[in-house]
Amino acid sequence: MATFSTLDFVIDSGIARITLNRPDAANGISMQLAQELLQASLACRCSPQVRAVLLTGKGRMFCAGGDLNSFVENAGNLEGFIKELTTYLHAAIANFAHMRAPLIVAVNGAAAGAGFSLAACGDLVLAARSAKSRPTATRCWTTCAPWRRRSSSCWPSADLTTPCARPCCWPTA
Repeated sequence: MATFSTLDFVIDSGIARITLNRPDAANGISMQLAQELLQASLACRCSPQVRAVLLTGKGRMFCAGGDLNSFVENAGNLEGFIKELTTYLHAAIANFAHMRAPLIVAVNGAAAGAGFSLAACGDLVLAARSAKSRPTATRCWTTCAPWRRRSSSCWPSADLTTPCARPCCWPTA
C-alpha cells in the first residue's frame, strides 16, 4: 500500500479509512492532496476486500476547499494549475461515485467549496454538531477568477491577496 503525506489511508477488516491530514492548512486541497486522494480512491474502487469507505478530516475542519496559498504560489499559471488540480479531484470523486463499496463521510467542522463537494459525494454523510457547510468561497479573490467573472472589469488585486469588492463578483443566493 502506498504511503501518503497529506492523508492517512488504511484498509482494515474490509473498511478503508481515508483521513485528510493537513490540519494546519484547514485540510485545504493542494495538488499533492488531490493526487493522493485519487490514488486512495483508486485503491478503494479496485480492491475486492473493501466493503465500505470512511472519509473524514483531521483537526477542527473537514476541508476548507482549495488551498488558497497554493493558488497564490501558482498565480502565473493559475488557470492551468486549477484545471490540473480539479482533474485529480474530479477523478477521485468519480471513483468514489462508481465504486461498489458505500462511501461514508464524517464531517467535523467546516466543509466549504471543494470540501463541500467532497462531503456531498458520500452515500451517507454524518455531520458533527460542529459541522458547517458552504458550497463556495465568498468574498474571496477566487470568486473573481476569469471563469467566474460577471464583468470584464472585475479583477482581484495584482498580488492576489485582496478580494474584489464589486457587487458583480459576490455570489448569488
